[in-house]
Amino acid sequence: MSKTLVKTQIDTDITNKTTSKSISPLNVGGNMKAVVDLIPEISYKVYTAILNQSGTNNPTVTILQNSLGGNIVWTRFATGSYKGTLSNTFTVNKTYVSSSLSQTGNDILNGGPSFILPNSEIDFFYYHVTSGNFLDNITNAFIEIKVYN
Repeated sequence: MSKTLVKTQIDTDITNKTTSKSISPLNVGGNMKAVVDLIPEISYKVYTAILNQSGTNNPTVTILQNSLGGNIVWTRFATGSYKGTLSNTFTVNKTYVSSSLSQTGNDILNGGPSFILPNSEIDFFYYHVTSGNFLDNITNAFIEIKVYN
């Protein structure tokens, strides 16, 4: 619910009512709206999860937070290449992806919107920095996808 809708509801349910008590509904409503103004508005939708993958299996996720409006379907595309699909969700130039691995060493998990279907897919690549080889078997990777308004 937006700040404007909360304020309208406060006016409807409190500010515009009358009472014989010592504090007026106008005071209560005004104070409540001042508190609402202090609450920052979130300007993005977020998907946060722990991603695991083994062998040739599709990735599995433990979702920590999801405000995207649907569930991402995760698939293994090739060795070290994974796709998250959710139609018309990942707005071009407004989608930010971050990840971190629990593994140590020179392995990297990197992600971003797909070049093929940028509004519907997120690509992740898992590889070894030194050799350049793509890898499978991801353990407890933290991923976060933010789609800004």
